[in-house]
Amino acid sequence: MSKTKGSKTKGKVVKKAPKKTVAKKAAKKSVKRVAAARTLIAAPAPERTPRTKTATIFIFKTDAGVRIRTTPQRLYANPGDHVEFNVVNMVDGSDEAVTIEFAGGGPWGKDPFQVRNWERKPLAPGLEGRFKYTVSAYGFVEDPEVEMPEGN
Repeated sequence: MSKTKGSKTKGKVVKKAPKKTVAKKAAKKSVKRVAAARTLIAAPAPERTPRTKTATIFIFKTDAGVRIRTTPQRLYANPGDHVEFNVVNMVDGSDEAVTIEFAGGGPWGKDPFQVRNWERKPLAPGLEGRFKYTVSAYGFVEDPEVEMPEGN
């Protein structure tokens, strides 16, 4: 034990804390990390839950005429997901149907389909590939794409 200098501790005996070895702490931490890593490796991968991907189709008017834009330009979807199409008509606010057509056939068959305001379509399980489609309304066409990554 030692006496320390200072106004508050003058004349008082101060006990020092016992020294802990750093090596023991490090060894305990590394054992825990190794055990946690082993359980992660041994555990099966969790199944992927299907998600809903959203494609918004905007119809608007410019000086050059009616334009159609989709967001996002490329829609990435995996097998089992749903694709939700939303149509926003800024030309006249009417319930104008847009026609979506896939070149060479797509995830919902070879025939084009129409969407008015909103529609949610499920993708077939195990469906893979890249599908290019065109959106048309008021006689104008825009061509976004939908991509299905392989092996996901």
